[in-house]
Amino acid sequence: MQMIPTKRIDHLERLLEVVRGLTTAPDLESFLQTVISEASEMTDSELASILEYDDAAKELRFLAMQWFDRDLLRPMGVPLEGSAAGWVYRKGQNLIIQDTKVDQRHFKTVDRVTKHTTHSLAAVPLIVGGEVIGVLETLNKKDNAHYTEEDLTILETLGALAAQAMQNIALARKVRVARIELAELERLKTDF
Repeated sequence: MQMIPTKRIDHLERLLEVVRGLTTAPDLESFLQTVISEASEMTDSELASILEYDDAAKELRFLAMQWFDRDLLRPMGVPLEGSAAGWVYRKGQNLIIQDTKVDQRHFKTVDRVTKHTTHSLAAVPLIVGGEVIGVLETLNKKDNAHYTEEDLTILETLGALAAQAMQNIALARKVRVARIELAELERLKTDF
């Protein structure tokens, strides 16, 4: 009988806790904070963030990030061209960049604004119903280690949960709007 490594068991238990949080978290923001926190810890990364596609601006926007960068990153848009997150969003594919100095896809403006230095990154698309709605990324694997396929598997799992939570909120908004419109139609019908 093959033994499962302790680290893998720990990761599975932590992922299960995030799954449970999908139905018990008080709101989307706190759930997504849990997702990026687990993404950082489980991949041994310094930082993680979730970006969502903004259809009106035609760019990605930070939806979840570390609290100390929140005020700097909330108003910032990340272009679909010339950024790793944009590449992941457009291609719908995972991406690992082990050295951002030699890869043109790294969007250096975020580093300038936050005064962080990104050395490496791993990113996965957030997909719902075959449609990419955003990106989950982690930055700077600790101890100059390289990101691995196992890191991507962890991020894909967390990303699927984040995408589902984002979709649930979007659907709930649509239902609320539809109810308001229906109530207005009923009122108009009654008045008529």
